[in-house]
Amino acid sequence: MEKNIYIYDGIYTGHHISYAKGLIENTNNTILILNKNMTDKFSDIPSERLHVINCNDPSSYNNKVIGWLSNFYNLLRTKELHNNFIHFTYADNIIIFIYMFLLFYKGEKIFMTIHWANAVVPIKKASTIINKVYRSIKFTFFKRSLSKTHKIFVHGSYTKELISNRYKTKKIIEIPYGIEEDNLGAKIQVIKDNNDDKNLLFFGGIRKDKGIKKLASVARENPQWKFTIAGNVGDYSKEEIEGFFNNCENVILKLGYVREEDIPSLFLNSVALILPYEYYFSGQSGPLTLAAKYQLPVVAANVGDMGRDINLFNLGITSDSNDPKLLTRALEVLMQKQGCFSTNLQSYYERGKWSKVGSLLDTEYSTS
Repeated sequence: MEKNIYIYDGIYTGHHISYAKGLIENTNNTILILNKNMTDKFSDIPSERLHVINCNDPSSYNNKVIGWLSNFYNLLRTKELHNNFIHFTYADNIIIFIYMFLLFYKGEKIFMTIHWANAVVPIKKASTIINKVYRSIKFTFFKRSLSKTHKIFVHGSYTKELISNRYKTKKIIEIPYGIEEDNLGAKIQVIKDNNDDKNLLFFGGIRKDKGIKKLASVARENPQWKFTIAGNVGDYSKEEIEGFFNNCENVILKLGYVREEDIPSLFLNSVALILPYEYYFSGQSGPLTLAAKYQLPVVAANVGDMGRDINLFNLGITSDSNDPKLLTRALEVLMQKQGCFSTNLQSYYERGKWSKVGSLLDTEYSTS
């Protein structure tokens, strides 16, 4: 009898939800494991594709460590897991808990997805002694987990190379970052042809590794362009971000959760996506996949899988750092090449459709 693959993330917010849905809806024999307080987020998924464990989202506990331990204890109590396979689709921050789980897991195959190379590979970034010790422990547990793990999926050649080289393993499998499909088709170009607003878009959670301060400098030095900053405040307070863009009349701030139905208009009413990420950003970019979906060329710092893909697939212009002057020059070059990237963006979108990624995963699940 064919085995089921149980999918576990543990955090079901934002792109975690989108990723989990894309995976479940486009693969066979997969069952999504949910915390009991997350069932309403997946009400459109057939009940037979869901398995609910009796605990809350780990982040809802007063102590996140207790939350994760509670979740993984309840995972181990799920008998079906020991007779089937499990895929940890966002393993980056829970490597230690996964290793502890593996000590007691009796199933045959474990799969993981690592989204960020720096989750398991050292990076040149200032850090506290405590953080360095923690990361060193995590790297050790990841290395030990490799012997029990069947395959590890990543979303770019940059991450694959770093992990493969450090741990001398051939278990790293590169797959595209899944993109939700849309039927806009030719409508996209019609909308863009009627769009005279030279607006540049920054989209996504505003973390410290996304270069928001540098973007503020770009906006301040280039009043001829309009900028829309849309996304949750993340590592900063709303007041801090407003302070970065103080007196920038060419900037519109849309801080907070962006509803799914509002995303198309943000991308279709812009001429470029700007991603001034820091050098230690080493993963793939969700906004980049949306840019491909809506055929929006990208200006970005040349970092991680994101920078490599933009250059490899010719999706826009990158600068070798997120220095405001270099980003401005990249924007100037992109403006001169408007319309040159549409075919490449469409191809990248076709490559990353969840229907195709799902087929790739099904093949990897079933082969040893």
